[in-house]
Amino acid sequence: MGLIVFEFFFLVVLTILAISLIFKEEPYARGLFMVAGMTVITTLLFLTLILALYFNFSGVVFIISKIFMIGMVSISFFTLQFTVKMPYFERKKNVSFTVFNGILHLGIAAFVIFFVKGFFWNPLSGFKFTSVMIAGNPASDIFERIVLLVVPVLAMLISIYKVFKEESIIYRQQMIIYFLALIFSVIIWSFVYYLSTIFSWAIAITPFGYLLLLFFASFGFSTSMVYDRKQLFLALLRFLVFILVFAAVTGYWASWVLTYVRNFYLQVVLLIVGALIFLAIRNFVSQRFKWLLGDTSEYAKAIEEKLQQVDYTKGREKVMEDFSNILLDQLNADSINILIAGENEILEPVYSTLNVTSTFDAAQPIFKFLLNENIQVIMRSQVLTNPVFSDVRSELIGFMNRMYAEILICVREGQKLIGVISISSKKRKEAYTTYDFDVLNSLYSYFFLVVYYLRNIAKQDIVLILDREIEMSDQIIGSIQKNIDIVEKKVIDVDSVAFSAHQLGGDFTDFIRLSEDRYLFLIGDVSGKGLSASMSMVILKSVLHTYLSETPDFKELVIKINTFIKENLPKGTFLAGLFGIIDFKTTTIYYLNCGIPLMSMYIDSYKNVIEIQGEGRVLGFVKNIRPFLKVRKITMNRNDIIVFTTDGLLDSKNLKGDKFGNDRVSRLIAVNRTKSAKEISNAIYKTFLDYIAHEIEDDITIMTFKHI
Repeated sequence: MGLIVFEFFFLVVLTILAISLIFKEEPYARGLFMVAGMTVITTLLFLTLILALYFNFSGVVFIISKIFMIGMVSISFFTLQFTVKMPYFERKKNVSFTVFNGILHLGIAAFVIFFVKGFFWNPLSGFKFTSVMIAGNPASDIFERIVLLVVPVLAMLISIYKVFKEESIIYRQQMIIYFLALIFSVIIWSFVYYLSTIFSWAIAITPFGYLLLLFFASFGFSTSMVYDRKQLFLALLRFLVFILVFAAVTGYWASWVLTYVRNFYLQVVLLIVGALIFLAIRNFVSQRFKWLLGDTSEYAKAIEEKLQQVDYTKGREKVMEDFSNILLDQLNADSINILIAGENEILEPVYSTLNVTSTFDAAQPIFKFLLNENIQVIMRSQVLTNPVFSDVRSELIGFMNRMYAEILICVREGQKLIGVISISSKKRKEAYTTYDFDVLNSLYSYFFLVVYYLRNIAKQDIVLILDREIEMSDQIIGSIQKNIDIVEKKVIDVDSVAFSAHQLGGDFTDFIRLSEDRYLFLIGDVSGKGLSASMSMVILKSVLHTYLSETPDFKELVIKINTFIKENLPKGTFLAGLFGIIDFKTTTIYYLNCGIPLMSMYIDSYKNVIEIQGEGRVLGFVKNIRPFLKVRKITMNRNDIIVFTTDGLLDSKNLKGDKFGNDRVSRLIAVNRTKSAKEISNAIYKTFLDYIAHEIEDDITIMTFKHI
């Protein structure tokens, strides 16, 4: 019964591994599937053999025994074939070795047919192969040593030869993992062989060696990035922990079914269903706890802190130098190039430690491919080994060679490539690992920030230092206000004010002329850290103008802004505010609340102030903002007033700890209802300053509309 439990478990897992290989596109998958497929068939034959013995179907034992052993010979043949073809797996090469391999295993098969008689069981000796004696050794023992020791050792020798011959680090890693898998498998088979001389049931553990070989071969050859030794060890440990727990639970279930369920067909159904359920649970648990025994290192926090400290007020050259030095130091890289695409879509080097001067077409197919695949960071090892890149492999490697690059970071704005950062190999020829890849992907927002700055902002007056005492946020906010489209005095009087509390300001307003009578307006509060928060504000203003020219739908515009914040700006960046369109001809306002804390309206016909902002969700917090967006409409009549404010005004406290609050704003609107929009804004701000009786601690933004 114990044998049946073991074999059933191994059969289920091996079948899943074999099926997974069918859907893989990597070159190795075809060869490894042949090994896996024969292993599944052979394990099924062995399970059938045990069941035949268990239920005393003696008539089929002999023939199943022979087919089972031929299956083991087939596994050995395909394993050796796989070993010789790696790491490139070209189909038409190694013909001479294939002939040798075929002759060798035909000889082993003939040996089995003529000298090993079959498999039997009795209470005294347990499970044994019957065979003739050759030179004092049972033929069955010789057979087991050949297929479970001699052939795997030959495969190991071929593997180690290929490792020393191969120059590519990623290919060497793949073959080393395979070599280690062979070692573990041979150790398991040797242990099983020894243990079976004491406990005959131990032969049931044999498939575990094949399971390890297949799993780690698939794992090794599917990797397209170099793992450091620590990561590899932890991955092995995680696999063993989860697989052993799953094996124990499944084994207990199988033992219970075989003990208490007497119907054979019901046993089969319960065993299969139980195994599938436990496997699904295992996959779920392993995903939820994939951090277990995970890496806790290394330079990720340090590099992010340094990138946050890049001072964009020091000018273009200093920003490029500081940014490049951070990457070179933290990655231990030899060189870096920064290419920026202009309006003509030509990538030109703006910074290069190698003095690269070549220009490239940003619209060429390799970059379109990367944009379509949404690839931001790419390593040379991925291009060489991942089938995703097969159509553009030669062109992409050619570009990387011209840039002396091991890593490319592609920065996009929408579906347009705006910059490429190339990083060369590490010093002392160390390989970039999956850890490097994960860190660079997590820092993409900072790369976007720098490239966007170099492309769109550094050449503008926004960041020119006219006076070293002027703070950056004041320059940016002032520039933003100056760049607002002027709203000529119409039927609705418009005013907006913004005051920064500290060196860095995150609040801003914007007006964009859509037509003679229609304007888009925005009031927002950008959260974030340090200088990057102010840069995010500038970038959002620019992106808003860009997207507006591409997106006629108001709601879709806000959705695109949300996606942009989520995917491109530094982690933790959010926009709380309100997007609106004001039609001066009909005095109608259409608006989307994106987390504006207060939108108060004085309705002259009722002589009362009400809050009309409704519910809203800040942008950048969730990936899919669509379900939370609702376009609202309001029409203003003569003497009606609307005031928008950010949370800096409402949440500020006086010396007693009392907030300024919504009600106080409403009363101020009512008291100042006869004044102009500008006078109402100033009255609110002046009263606010008197109320708190200390310096403001948060940015204050007020926007006022008044129907005249």
